[in-house]
Amino acid sequence: MLAAAAPAKAGGFGGPLNFIDIRPGAFTHRHLYDLLPFNDTLCALEVTGTGLHRWLEHAATTLCRLPGTARDMPLNDPRSPTYNFDIIDGIEYVIDPSRPPMSGRPGHEGRVVSLRRRGREVKPDDRFIVVTSTFRAAGGGGVLGDVDLQPIRRVLGSARQIMMTHLRDHDAAPALMRAAPPMRLADLAGRTTIFRTGPGAMHHLDAIAAFRPEPLGLDADGFLKLRLHL
Repeated sequence: MLAAAAPAKAGGFGGPLNFIDIRPGAFTHRHLYDLLPFNDTLCALEVTGTGLHRWLEHAATTLCRLPGTARDMPLNDPRSPTYNFDIIDGIEYVIDPSRPPMSGRPGHEGRVVSLRRRGREVKPDDRFIVVTSTFRAAGGGGVLGDVDLQPIRRVLGSARQIMMTHLRDHDAAPALMRAAPPMRLADLAGRTTIFRTGPGAMHHLDAIAAFRPEPLGLDADGFLKLRLHL
C-alpha cells in the first residue's frame, strides 16, 4: 500500500507567505489546517507498475528542464501548478530534470530513471493500492488522465479526521518524521538551479543541506531565492 500527497500551499499566486512553516514545538489545529486546507476525502485506488510510473512522470512535468549547461535556471515550471507535484510514499524513485518529459515516442523514456519498492525494481505488471484524495481520483489536475486505474476500492473518510485521530493516538513527533524522502533528484554535478520559496525557509535550510543552499535574498515579489547545487 502506498500514499500520494501534493503540496496545497507552495507560493504561486498566493505569494511568499503561502507556504507551510511548522516550527519545533506543539503541533496544533492551525498546523493541521495548514497541511490540509481542503478537507478532502481519501480513497484507495488499484494501480499497476506502469500506471505508477506514468503518475510520477506527470508529477515530474512540474519541474523545468535543466540541460547540461544549466546555471541558475528556475527549478519549478511556473506553467505547472505545484499541487500537481504528487509525492508517493512507500516506494523509492529518482527524477532526472535534465531529461525531457515522457512523450510516448520510442526512445523517450521520461524523467523517472529509477523506481523501486523496498529495493526491488517495480515491474510493469506489479499492482499497488494507492491512497489519495477523491479530488485526484476524480481527475483533479489532469494527473491521472493516462493512468490505468481500477475503480475506487474504498472510501476512507475525511483526511483531516484521519490525521487528527492518528495524532491523538500516537506521539506526533515519530508520526511526522522520516528517515529519508521517497523521491530524490538525480545527481547533476556542476548544475545549479534557483528555487523561489517563502522567507520562513531560512529556518529549515538544514533539511536540504545536501543541495548546499545559498540564500540570494528576496526578489521583487518577496520570495526568498535559494541557489541549489545539484
